[in-house]
Amino acid sequence: MKKLLLSFLVVSFLLVATNGYCVDKRILLWDNVAKKQTALADGSANQVPFTDGSGTVAWGSFYKVGGTDVPVADGGTGASDASTARGNLGLGTIATQASNNVSITGGSVTGITDLAVADGGTAKSSWTQYLITYADTTTSFSQIAIGTAGQVLKSNGAGSVASFQTLDQSVNHKWNIAVTQPNAMYSAGSTIIPIGTAPANLTVTNIKCNTSSASYEVAGDLKYADARIGLANATVVNDFDTTSGTRDDSTITSGSVASGKFVYLSLDSAPNASMADFTVEVTWDFD
Repeated sequence: MKKLLLSFLVVSFLLVATNGYCVDKRILLWDNVAKKQTALADGSANQVPFTDGSGTVAWGSFYKVGGTDVPVADGGTGASDASTARGNLGLGTIATQASNNVSITGGSVTGITDLAVADGGTAKSSWTQYLITYADTTTSFSQIAIGTAGQVLKSNGAGSVASFQTLDQSVNHKWNIAVTQPNAMYSAGSTIIPIGTAPANLTVTNIKCNTSSASYEVAGDLKYADARIGLANATVVNDFDTTSGTRDDSTITSGSVASGKFVYLSLDSAPNASMADFTVEVTWDFD
């Protein structure tokens, strides 16, 4: 940066006669207190007179176009070009970016106001640990309170926030089993129809069975055992014997099945050879 030469008032560069003598090649100043002129002492080469604004005039250096770069210590940049000047002043590349078009590719930003959702932030500076974040409005976030052990997160419908709730285990669950060509299966030595493993302690509350015709009957039992292989400790839950091709029984007296037991259907006798199929529906609840 170059300092421009400040304008100043030259009292006189002429030889002026005052009080009976001449001051050779010096600037004469008027002393308003003494009511006389005084000569400004000689300065060094290339210096110019400056005023401090309070009546004192002295010689000083100045910077001109094409002159020496003004050091940072003197209020300059110590450079003759913008790039070097930014370096001398400790300015990074962000110094050349417009306020409406800033690109930050590294580092960190701290101590700022929480960034609004509209600007890509969350408008929050902290969260409660373990809680689940959700959008409570189109422009703000909140958190779902954590439930107790064993509860599940459940939807409360459109327009409502989900919440942790105790699983309703009173809802009926069903096993639906369809058996085709039961006579052929039985004749081949398959007297059991696997259902699966009990997912938890449960109670069977209803058994329904329907054959392909009121003229056909099927006889068998719903059972459980310790495991599929060997069927150890096989236990009858209830039979599903039909009358006129149907059965609907809610009077289950021994419906309890422990978690992990293998549940299956067992045929007591060979079904009618003309029977195309039969179905069994087992309704149960968690204990």
